[in-house]
Amino acid sequence: MKHLLTAERARKRFRYHLSLAVINLALTAFLYGVLSLFYPSPQSRIFCWSLATGYVGAALLTLTLSLGAWKILRGRSNPVSTDLRRDIGIWCGVLSIAHVVLGLNVHMKSWTLYFVTDAGGLRTDFFGLANYSGLMATLVIVVLLATSNDFSLTVLKSKLWKAVQRWNYVFAALVALHAFLYIAVENRLVPFIFIFGAFSIWTLIIQAIGFQKRRKSGMEAQTLAASE
Repeated sequence: MKHLLTAERARKRFRYHLSLAVINLALTAFLYGVLSLFYPSPQSRIFCWSLATGYVGAALLTLTLSLGAWKILRGRSNPVSTDLRRDIGIWCGVLSIAHVVLGLNVHMKSWTLYFVTDAGGLRTDFFGLANYSGLMATLVIVVLLATSNDFSLTVLKSKLWKAVQRWNYVFAALVALHAFLYIAVENRLVPFIFIFGAFSIWTLIIQAIGFQKRRKSGMEAQTLAASE
C-alpha cells in the first residue's frame, strides 16, 4: 500500500462513507416498511428492524463477493484491495452487527437464552445451532472490520492482509447457515426465502465461474512460461 490515511484521502473517504450510509439506511428503512406490512403488530418492530438489517447486510455481502469475481470474468486485474469492495464490506459488517444487537432482543427475555436452555445446558436444536453460527459469524466480521483499513493493510502487508480478508468466505458460509436455520425455525414467508436463496445461488455461481477462470488463466501462464 503506497499511502496511509492523508488528510485529503480522509475527506474523500468521509464523503464516500456518508453516501454509503445514506443509501444503506434508506434501503434498510424501506425494507423495514415492507416487512411491517407482513408483521404489523407493535411487538414485531424490533423483529422487522433485525430482519431488515440482516437482509440488506446479506445483499452487501453478495455484492462484495461478486465484485472480484466479476473483474476476473471481464479479464481485468483483481488488486489485493479496492476502496469500493472494502467499503461495501465495511457497511456489510456494520449492518451485520446491528442485526445481531437487534436480534438478541427479539425472542428471549435474556440474550443468554439464545445459547443455553433455562436449565443451563447448551442448546442443541435448530434455534441453538442458528445462534451459534451467528455468534461465530459475528466474531469473524469483527476481525474483518478491524482490519478493513489502510493502516492494517500497510502494517500486515498484502499477503497476510489478504489471508485475513479471505475469512470473508467463512463469514459468508456462516451467514448462509445462520439464515437458513432461522428460515426453518421461524417458517418465514416464501418471498424472503426466495430472496436469500437467490443471494446464495448467485454467489456460488459467480464464485465458481471466477475460480475456473482464474485457474485456467494460471494454467495458461504456466504453459507459456514453460514454452519460453
